[in-house]
Amino acid sequence: MSKQSIQEQRPSTRAITVDAALARRMAGFMFADPDPIISAFLGEPVKECLAMVEWCVRHEGEPGFDPAKALANWAKRRKRGVWSDRPTTGARIIWGQEPPKLHGCSGCGSTRREVHEVTEDHESLTFHQGDLICEDCAADHGVTL
Repeated sequence: MSKQSIQEQRPSTRAITVDAALARRMAGFMFADPDPIISAFLGEPVKECLAMVEWCVRHEGEPGFDPAKALANWAKRRKRGVWSDRPTTGARIIWGQEPPKLHGCSGCGSTRREVHEVTEDHESLTFHQGDLICEDCAADHGVTL
């Protein structure tokens, strides 16, 4: 077996992502409320989240510094964790458990964490009641969610 074929089989470190249990442990390490930490880190690469924990530990003890608030703000600004709107492609390895349930969009076919069910008939002939669509497709086709 060649070196090249062995390297091709290794998953990227970006594929190893944080689940709620690991996020709780990270929050405990920082003595922070776990809920905002879980929201900020859920589904994000472990390597990046550990770097953020390290950053929080360096700022520990500064007046007014709250790691839970800082990490939640970081995640919201950068659309990370539960605020992520990027489609998830390919298999992701979740640290300790299954990934969040993903749904396919009836419009564009992308896999998303969050899709909405069409509940009313619309002038658009593209979607019908019960179809699952992403926010982008809803906006493109004039469907109100």
